[in-house]
Amino acid sequence: MSLAGGPAVTLFDGPVFGASWELDDTVVFGHTGNGLWQVSSDGGDAEQLVLAEDGDYRWPHVLPGGRAVLYTIWRGSLDTSEVAVLSLESGETRTLVGGSSPRYASTGHLLFGRQRSLWAVPFDLARLEIVGSPAPVLEDIQVDPGFGGSAFAFGPNGSLIYFPDGGRDSAATRLVWVPREGGPEVGVATAAHIFTNPKLSPDGTRVLLDARDGEDDLWVWDFTRETLTRLTFSTESDRFGVWTADGQRVVFTSGRDGTVNSALYWRAADGTGTAERLTESSSRAIPNAVSPDGKRLVFVGGGNRDLHVLTLDDERRVEPLIATEFYEGSAAISPDGRWLAYEADASGQIEVYVQPFPNVDDGLWQISATGGRMPSWGPDGRKLFYLTGAGVMGVTVDTDAGFEAGRPDLVVDGAVLFFDVAPDGRFLTVKMSPQIGDAGPARQIHVVQDWTQELLERVPVP
Repeated sequence: MSLAGGPAVTLFDGPVFGASWELDDTVVFGHTGNGLWQVSSDGGDAEQLVLAEDGDYRWPHVLPGGRAVLYTIWRGSLDTSEVAVLSLESGETRTLVGGSSPRYASTGHLLFGRQRSLWAVPFDLARLEIVGSPAPVLEDIQVDPGFGGSAFAFGPNGSLIYFPDGGRDSAATRLVWVPREGGPEVGVATAAHIFTNPKLSPDGTRVLLDARDGEDDLWVWDFTRETLTRLTFSTESDRFGVWTADGQRVVFTSGRDGTVNSALYWRAADGTGTAERLTESSSRAIPNAVSPDGKRLVFVGGGNRDLHVLTLDDERRVEPLIATEFYEGSAAISPDGRWLAYEADASGQIEVYVQPFPNVDDGLWQISATGGRMPSWGPDGRKLFYLTGAGVMGVTVDTDAGFEAGRPDLVVDGAVLFFDVAPDGRFLTVKMSPQIGDAGPARQIHVVQDWTQELLERVPVP
């Protein structure tokens, strides 16, 4: 692709965290929840390099020579993230050091973020091994504690470029109501956090939120009382909460009780009582949706990220629902309980599909055509919505005689990170805080020229 001009090319339409462009015009990227992938810079089908087995694989950096890739193993917080390396020749992966956003420097260092500092450690490029002790080399680097990115780059000419730390508020998100039929947006006056994964309660009076700014707990915003209440207080990560059908409980993923890969738990939505574990498998489990009758929970689990069903009775049976060689996730059950919408990468990119529920073998329909994720049903089940890079798309569906989907239309324009649909048809969206665009530290770029000598003095290379 030439920088002289020409049309933009969509390489992959799906949840991506970080990309690295190789010299042979191959782009390596982190596909959220599904490992590291590569795709030609001219477009085409993406190819999986390695499946994520523990956490998400993010912020890849292709090493000189193109024989290996550095990347971040993201487990929900800066404290638990690690830097790893993948050999493209052998397929072997190896954990190197605690941190995130790795970069290789021509001085023979591995640079990486740790909390809000830049660290360096001597690195043997031939053996793909650390050969010294890590040490901090620069304080106050801007980071995104919700997603694990550190804002710095090291150029081949020895220059260091970075964003200084703008504080937690510079990376905060905001909740915004968007009317169904257009009109002015209305912000929700919550506290400054990095909120993700909004899930409205069945009656629409509350919203369940993931806070991803170092606390990694679940919070509930009450629209009537205008109060934000913390729901979980575990020292481990509590994430991906969904409501039960009656709104009395919340199901979520947690690493508590020594479940390294995270199991499913639930607890009372008002915060009383204790959390009860629902699954026993050692594989990571992420809840997606509870059926309208409250009897089944659809969740993502297993090494290949397939969809499973957990019965919410005393027996707690787990059964496979959709199990293929591809990734399936972000499932949503229609209001009448008859249809299951979900995202999958069977076509080489993330698309939205619908199948009958719970008898998924009775049909399959692809809803999106050029990429789509995070499907959500409208309150009457006559509309299905999903997220793209352009915003939220809407598709009219007819289920009176089988299933039929119409043409997708853009219903919410702009950069939407997450969304959910309220019982009254409004969209509750998560967008980046406008503070990022304001004047101040978040907009400053610092450039340190000829930084190699200072780096070698601080962290000598053997």
